[in-house]
Amino acid sequence: LQYKRYAVKVYPYAVEAIKVFRELERQTEEMRRGKRRKYAKDLYQDLKDDFKEPLKKLTKLQGMILIKMIEKEVDTPLYHLIKELRGGMTASYWNTFGKMFGHEIKTGYIEGEDPILDAVLNDLDVSYDTLSSKQ
Repeated sequence: LQYKRYAVKVYPYAVEAIKVFRELERQTEEMRRGKRRKYAKDLYQDLKDDFKEPLKKLTKLQGMILIKMIEKEVDTPLYHLIKELRGGMTASYWNTFGKMFGHEIKTGYIEGEDPILDAVLNDLDVSYDTLSSKQ
């Protein structure tokens, strides 16, 4: 029940993260790597003000559930997403910081590793389709 309660709490953040990521992918697919990183950095600065305080208040388990929701939807470990969008040094920093709190962001979401989490994540749909947003 705790997983379900926490998943419901972080669900809006996961949906927003997936939405922003899909839009970022769509808008930067034609850009070169440097321009893509600059665009992602500017977007990060804009979003930081809105989400910094609410995300700071999450517990470790809520943060882990949020990360797993995002990783499951984009099918990529968080480490690789950070490395692609923000750079290798930033990704290494967050990987080290995550290890201090028991999170391994390099491995990603592995179905079957935590059956309770799998059941909770299967109940909640965090997908966002950029094609449906155009219509």
